[in-house]
Amino acid sequence: MTGMMEVVSPNKPKTPVSNFRIPVAVKARAQERARRDGKSLTDVVVEMLTEYASEPIAAPTAAERERIHELVLPGGVPVTCYCTIGGDHNVAAMQKALSGD
Repeated sequence: MTGMMEVVSPNKPKTPVSNFRIPVAVKARAQERARRDGKSLTDVVVEMLTEYASEPIAAPTAAERERIHELVLPGGVPVTCYCTIGGDHNVAAMQKALSGD
């Protein structure tokens, strides 16, 4: 079309925004290096997370499987609970606490 100019946005369609807590000093160093490398901090984070996420996830060990429990929240919402505390844990007590009874 004559007389019309198309504006190109590098974020089209818009990627959802994610928030992370990063120590100020780490962020500053990463931004400086990204700038020096001709990249944005977003470019660096996406590259690193893509690499990290591409590695296969190992199946849980027998000890880890003992700590994974399928529970149900009020309203029938299923949730997977991974117990990180040592010692005995009571799945029935956890389910009762989640149900609000």
